[in-house]
Amino acid sequence: MKHSKIAMLISAALLASSGASAASIDNNTTVTQDGNNNGATVNQTIESNSNQALIDQDGNRNTAQVDQLNSDLNIADIQQSGNRNSAIVSQADVTSASSNIIQTGNGDTALIENTDSDSALATITQHVGQGNDAYIGQTGSDAAVANLTQSGSGNDADITQSTGSIGGDTTLATLTQTGNDNVALISQSAQQNTATSIQSGNRNDSTIYQNGDDGVGQNLASVSQTGNANGSYVDQLEMNTATVTQMGNGNYSEVLQAENNTAIISQTGNNNESYIDQADRSGDEDNQAIVTQLNGNGNVSDVIQEDRNQAYITQQNGNGNESYLNSDDDNVTYVTQENGNGNFSDIEQDDDNSLRIYQGGGNNNESWVDQDDDNTVNVTQTNGNGNFSDIDQDDDNTVTVVQDNGNRNSSWIDQDDDNSATVIQVSGNGNQSWIEQEDDNTAFVAQDGGNNNYINIEQDQANDVFVLQLEGNGNESNIEQGSANQADVIQVDGNNNYAEVTQGISNTVFSLQINGNGNESSIQQDSQNTARVVQDGNNNSSSVTQDYQQTTRVTQTGNGNDATVSQVSSDTALVSNNADIYQDGNRDTVAVTQNGLGNDVLVMQDATSFGNSITIDQTGLGNYAGAGTFSGAGSEIFITQNGNNNRISNSDTGRDIGATSTGSDNTMYIDQIGNGNLVSAESSHNGSLVDIDQNGDLNFADVDSTWGAENELLVSQTGNSHVAYVTATGGAMNYANIIQTDMSNTAAVTQVGSNNSVMINQGSM
Repeated sequence: MKHSKIAMLISAALLASSGASAASIDNNTTVTQDGNNNGATVNQTIESNSNQALIDQDGNRNTAQVDQLNSDLNIADIQQSGNRNSAIVSQADVTSASSNIIQTGNGDTALIENTDSDSALATITQHVGQGNDAYIGQTGSDAAVANLTQSGSGNDADITQSTGSIGGDTTLATLTQTGNDNVALISQSAQQNTATSIQSGNRNDSTIYQNGDDGVGQNLASVSQTGNANGSYVDQLEMNTATVTQMGNGNYSEVLQAENNTAIISQTGNNNESYIDQADRSGDEDNQAIVTQLNGNGNVSDVIQEDRNQAYITQQNGNGNESYLNSDDDNVTYVTQENGNGNFSDIEQDDDNSLRIYQGGGNNNESWVDQDDDNTVNVTQTNGNGNFSDIDQDDDNTVTVVQDNGNRNSSWIDQDDDNSATVIQVSGNGNQSWIEQEDDNTAFVAQDGGNNNYINIEQDQANDVFVLQLEGNGNESNIEQGSANQADVIQVDGNNNYAEVTQGISNTVFSLQINGNGNESSIQQDSQNTARVVQDGNNNSSSVTQDYQQTTRVTQTGNGNDATVSQVSSDTALVSNNADIYQDGNRDTVAVTQNGLGNDVLVMQDATSFGNSITIDQTGLGNYAGAGTFSGAGSEIFITQNGNNNRISNSDTGRDIGATSTGSDNTMYIDQIGNGNLVSAESSHNGSLVDIDQNGDLNFADVDSTWGAENELLVSQTGNSHVAYVTATGGAMNYANIIQTDMSNTAAVTQVGSNNSVMINQGSM
């Protein structure tokens, strides 16, 4: 057993003290023995106040015992030099008693027992020995003080203290061991306990138990261990403070507390472990845990808390460190892992918590967070590569993740409803941000100063997304949303960037790509959505695919840009898509496809642009198409409308521009199939071609060419009751050709200039 020799000595002390002596005062006893197997016993009892007993033994296997009972102000002093000696001091029902045992040797045993002895002072010192045992017991003794010191290896020390009444009573215990494989135990039960355990060496063990009365006093436990493979265990109830300091490698510290406690653990070295449990007892609230692990690798910190607690965890200057925390509600947590690689943080919490995680100056660090509702999280990972953050939350949470000055960093956020997520990745390449949210959430992602970064956001309904990618090439943003969402994607000062947005019903998207070349924007929407795309640069591409009741506006500035809009519904009875496309540059291309009823498209290619192309294809009834390419050369317009009451018309006011081509060597092809269709086409300058083909009844075509030469104006109408007007003014060698088949058609041609020609054919061909 752990204290078998001490237990036998306690029994001997009780038997020796059973006899009573006559009362005396100021008795002094001195015993000196030199040799082996000697024994000395001193009894000072029954109101023997101010007595002193001194025993000095030099040798092996000696025994010494002092009993002082029912007296005050007594002093007991035993000094032994040798091996396998034993010393016992028993003081019962005394006040202000002092006892001191000093042993030098191996295999010694020392015991001091204070019973119902207020203000007792007990001291045991065992010098330079191995296999020594020491025990101080102070039972029912208020304001008791115990000091125990051992030097050597394989020693065992035990201090037990308790007070005799309820109130602000105190105990004080200090236990110091120097050497290896030592064991220290302090057990206190009072309202205000103070315990200090100091160990220097390897493979030492320290245990402190404290049991106080909540609201009356505070227990203080302090452990200091220097060396390797040491262990510390502190067990406290209410209103306690535990401080553990360990310097060395492979050390372990455990603190168990209930309510209104503070635990402070500091470890310096490698492969150390820290464990704080402030949650396994009733009323485990309002605690504070502080863990600091410095200058070491492979350290582990584990903290468990319930409600209204604070936790501060710091791991610095080490690799492969791990931090774990599990808490319930209303907690505040700070985790710092700095100047190390491969560090790991794992946090699990319930509701209304505040969490900050900082991982700086290292690579391949990981942060994992799992929370329920109404939490606030800030994660910062800086000056490192390959860092990873994963956050999983339920409802009404706020998250901010910052990854700065590093490459290949990743952030994952998974939230349910009414959450806010912010991710900032700065000055790094190959970074990734993933956000998955359900309803009524907000997501903001910014990537600045890096290349080949990636953003992926998935949301259900009524969410807002804002994505910002600055000063980087080859970046990609991918957004997928359900219904009633808003998405803004901005990519600035970069080339070959890509933005893709997929949405359901009643969404709005804005895509901005400026100061870059080769960028691409792709938008896919179901119904009742709005899409806005702005691109500034060369060789950019925009693609918008929508169903019905959609609105699209695309603006492109630069050369070689491409815009594609598809507003096509499987149900052709659905109506009212709108597409506006504006391009300012050369060699730009536009393609628009619409079906259904009441669709509207307007394409404008601004002044001094060359080699542009516009293609519009509409199927359905009552659609409008307007296309214009201005003051350029070598541009093409292709418009096809299939259905009735479609129009390509112009107006002096409003947005109707018809089909307009100003510049030389431009071509315009218009094909309308159906009844009651209208075309208004205008061209100017030299060498242009206008070719209009209408197939149906009651169609109208108006072609106007001004101040140009060698232009061709061609109108072909098949069906009845068509009207065609062709006007060419201010030029030479212009050619007009009108072909009308069947009946009741009207053709009128006006030409002003020289060497012009007209051919009109009416009737069946």
